[in-house]
Amino acid sequence: MLDYRHLGFSLHQSHYRRDLDGFRALAVISVLICHAFPSVVPGGFVGVDVFFVLSGYLITGIILKGHQSGTFSILKFYKRRALRILPALCVVLLATLIVGWYALFQVEFSNLGKHIIASSFFFENFQLWSEAGYFDTASERKPTLHLWSLAIEEQFYIVWPLLLYVVCRSPKLLRCNVVLAILTSFAFGIFYIYNDVSAAYYSPLSRAWELLVGAALSVFLVNGDFPIKAGARNFMSVLGAALIIAALFWIDPSSSFPGFWALLPTIGTALLIAAGEAAVLNRTLFSCRPVVFVGLISYPLYLWHWPILSYLNISFTRIPVEISILALALALVLAWLTFRFLELPIRSQSGKRNGLAVSLISSALVISALGGLIYKGFIPSRMASVAFPTENEWDFLLARSNSNSDDLSGFYHVGVASQDGILVIGDSHFAQYSARLDAALLKRGENGALMALGGGCIPLLGIQSEIVARASCWPMIARAWEMAELPKFSTIVIGGAWNSYILDPGGIYDYKLMQENGELVSIDTEEGFNLVLQQLEEGVRYLRSIGKRVVLVLDNPAAPEFNITGPRYRLNPFSNQLTPLMRVAVSSEQVNVHDRMVAFAERLNIDYIDPFVELCEGYMCLATDDNAVPIYKDSTHFNPQWALSSATFIDRLAE
Repeated sequence: MLDYRHLGFSLHQSHYRRDLDGFRALAVISVLICHAFPSVVPGGFVGVDVFFVLSGYLITGIILKGHQSGTFSILKFYKRRALRILPALCVVLLATLIVGWYALFQVEFSNLGKHIIASSFFFENFQLWSEAGYFDTASERKPTLHLWSLAIEEQFYIVWPLLLYVVCRSPKLLRCNVVLAILTSFAFGIFYIYNDVSAAYYSPLSRAWELLVGAALSVFLVNGDFPIKAGARNFMSVLGAALIIAALFWIDPSSSFPGFWALLPTIGTALLIAAGEAAVLNRTLFSCRPVVFVGLISYPLYLWHWPILSYLNISFTRIPVEISILALALALVLAWLTFRFLELPIRSQSGKRNGLAVSLISSALVISALGGLIYKGFIPSRMASVAFPTENEWDFLLARSNSNSDDLSGFYHVGVASQDGILVIGDSHFAQYSARLDAALLKRGENGALMALGGGCIPLLGIQSEIVARASCWPMIARAWEMAELPKFSTIVIGGAWNSYILDPGGIYDYKLMQENGELVSIDTEEGFNLVLQQLEEGVRYLRSIGKRVVLVLDNPAAPEFNITGPRYRLNPFSNQLTPLMRVAVSSEQVNVHDRMVAFAERLNIDYIDPFVELCEGYMCLATDDNAVPIYKDSTHFNPQWALSSATFIDRLAE
């Protein structure tokens, strides 16, 4: 029979509340379901916010009681944190490295090493923050992504005990300071949500208020409890649970989170805690034995679940439901084993805590050192021999410019810069050809090209978008169309990721054009596609009317399986070689967009360059060349090394 007083995470409290572990269970289950089945509980990631409030409440209570009794020691506090956090963390990080060595390509494995260092020293949130942007890897493919929250907690607990030491001797000063700290941190969060969403999510300044709300509960407690009547407690319990449930289903990844939305899970958790263990939901649902058990193992469960799901996301285009269920079951088993055979034995060694703390810190340092060796390439992955793309579609151009816009929008020269006769208006799907075009132009030595390019910058006038990250696109595109009238440009090239914009999977662009009646229409609709063709036709006809040669560059094939890091390249677990001339099926919707673009160009009788013709037979398109060199670097962009050596079709622009 479980003795909750000794197993509970509230080990240092004089009174153990089973319902607090029940709240942990709610938090971790929400996160797990959200990560495994995002459509079921779209806002499940708010479970982290529940953890923050609980942590602030419990840890602040421990610190304040230590000060009241005169037994608090900052050194002992950090030692207890090490004993609490490091055992499971070290095991999970080591397991993540071992699986990474087997499953990841060299570039991925090296990147994992960098994140292992960040996770070991609790600055993974800053590492993720620094990587957010155009070239960022999809979040589900980062095995240590979830450790950003642990990093924020530990950063908070470096500062918070020291502040409490200064102000805790004056109850009035303590209360004023905790309220002021909450308001200040929340203000940072609101500022960031409108100016830097990544900072709002990952900055400790914008997240500390959630931990501080929990801390405030401890600070304002009277004799360990709130003087509230039973009926009010029951109401608080139900309302708190309702707010969290509302957050789980109303909030989704597109919400401006954390911001004001974070008030739902934060206030909800605060109400549940303040309601006390005698409240109706607290003493029934959140104190029942199975729920409490999940809460007891919630920390190792949180640590284990994400690396498992992340490696599955690396290995499957879409994770089958059955596999997701098995993954969560495996995480549950590993969490229990970690709790039973690692955490509990360490907690029982009360007389050896100094030595254990030193050993755990040393283990974290060793794992961090391993991460450093991996990051620097001294420990290669199993698949280090695979010809992995080492550049992206902008490297060639960025080496020649000082562009600092978020979408890399700007004007770039290739070829003979003093003899610009070609103007290119496009996006990253043309930027990937820049090195090849530069070489072709220099080989002829007669011409140069000025290229107006930007990531996600569809080369059309009149596009309307609320996406802040694309704000610099539209002035640049407008300027490029004005420059197209200049006499020195005899050839105007228009190229873009037409398939991505028209099909817009996931709604990441949501670009709109205005109809004659003034109504805005999304271009990823049939009506919107017709408006795109109409707008493009008007531009082409005008350019031809003033004597310009117009060349339309069609989009290249795209598919998740093209990604060099995708599952198609990992089908053989015993081989570290790619298959030459491997073909992948592209969607019928994509082929339909392509065919309509071809018909458009032929109807207007303009030159066009069609990568589909070079790479595809029907719906089947090449993913590697005959030397097993990957043609793509991700699901939509060509491998720049391949484009430079083999994208001969773009040479026609130099003629």
